[in-house]
Amino acid sequence: MFESLSDKLKRTLKNLRGEGVLTKEHVDAALREIRLALLEADVNYKVAKDFIASVKEKAEGQQVWQELKPSEQVVKIVFDELKLNVDSHLPELGETVGDALLRTHRSYLPVIKPLLGCGLIKGMAHITGGGITDNLPRILPAGTSARVNRTSWRVPAIFRWLGESGRVPEYDLRRAMNMGIGMILVVAANDADAVRKDLLNAGEANSVVIGDIVKGDGAVEYV
Repeated sequence: MFESLSDKLKRTLKNLRGEGVLTKEHVDAALREIRLALLEADVNYKVAKDFIASVKEKAEGQQVWQELKPSEQVVKIVFDELKLNVDSHLPELGETVGDALLRTHRSYLPVIKPLLGCGLIKGMAHITGGGITDNLPRILPAGTSARVNRTSWRVPAIFRWLGESGRVPEYDLRRAMNMGIGMILVVAANDADAVRKDLLNAGEANSVVIGDIVKGDGAVEYV
């Protein structure tokens, strides 16, 4: 994500070189590209909107440091707002922030493909931007909801760190990120053990039952 932000800023803010103060026009031009990069990275719309508003408030009228171009100043403000540096090593993660955030997205096809012909899978939800909260309801039949047990899996360190260091409410985190659950398969309760065994045989050793389907209005309920 940060690679994309940096690239977009470099391409679109070349004309800012030589300016002494970040004006409203400078900031608006930069934040348009940042907003697009965030949305392309599947960041929840509300989270992106609130982040942009916060950065804009801090950026307008900032004096440009003598050693920085206006475009670089905007980048600095963005990273200051996030309270991180892509090259910083965090003990909580055991790696740099950049390595943690820019890791290649996992493909679930190799472990799911062998199960597609068994007739046991009733629905699949790929959990990307919007988290379980926004993605799982798309496959729920009318008159049903999903009840998700928040303690049924361990949230990866990167998400815990982002929430704690950025003081992001759990509700917003769950709407913006997958929290460690990248793919959900919906199966009958009686078939859960068989499907997990098939997943294990296909190479997936970390499957877990995270909840059930109940009567409802199509929402996700966390318990």
